[in-house]
Amino acid sequence: MQKNKLLLYGTTFNVEKYLPAVMQSLEFLKPLEYELFVVDNYSKDNTYDILKSYHFVHIIQAKCSRGKGRNLALGMLLEIAKENFPIKYMDFDNVFTPQSAEIIKRDIKNLKDNVIYASGISTRNTNEHLEWKDLNAGEDWERWARAKSRGIKVIPDNDIFKNPERYSKPIEVANEHRYAKGLSYYIRIFNYEVDNIRGRGGNKYSFLKYIKEGLARRLMFEIAYPIAKLKGIYKYSEKDNEQYVRGY
Repeated sequence: MQKNKLLLYGTTFNVEKYLPAVMQSLEFLKPLEYELFVVDNYSKDNTYDILKSYHFVHIIQAKCSRGKGRNLALGMLLEIAKENFPIKYMDFDNVFTPQSAEIIKRDIKNLKDNVIYASGISTRNTNEHLEWKDLNAGEDWERWARAKSRGIKVIPDNDIFKNPERYSKPIEVANEHRYAKGLSYYIRIFNYEVDNIRGRGGNKYSFLKYIKEGLARRLMFEIAYPIAKLKGIYKYSEKDNEQYVRGY
């Protein structure tokens, strides 16, 4: 396996103001070479044009959810890059830090096929038939759980909640406002809840532990759950997907 280049992929929407910090943070990955494969969800700012100006960025535009966008970007990567390089998805509202870069380099050094690290690092070959579901939330846990159910070794990091910046650092909290305003924003948040239930794969009672924000949040969950169940909840064990992946 070739380990001197990292292939990054992801999806974007209206992240122009984040891009200077995000692109600058890629420097922490050196001496690794890197290429980016991006699907832009028809940003209304200059996100697409800015990313297109970088010689190491492959970018297209498509209407998509977060999961669908990642899947399209992954498909582009698999089509263009044929060597078995390490790959990782990235969020364009997060920056790499010196700490996260060292963890990524460590995981690449130890990387083999049929392994996914908590940093998101895996080989191109491991991702060949491991698509992302069309979800705006819970897509990570669904994919990791599905991978584990197929015999792929998923290595979680149970220290992530103590130090959430181990793999990247959010630039801004509550970024859902950049997708919608007013009533459309609240509709989006509700649909986000539906997708989160579907992606995390738990039963109704296992999800109640996540409801800590009062009556309104609990009510939204109670309405969202039967809709998620109707659409189909992705489930790969008796536990919810996070518990399954972490081995709880």
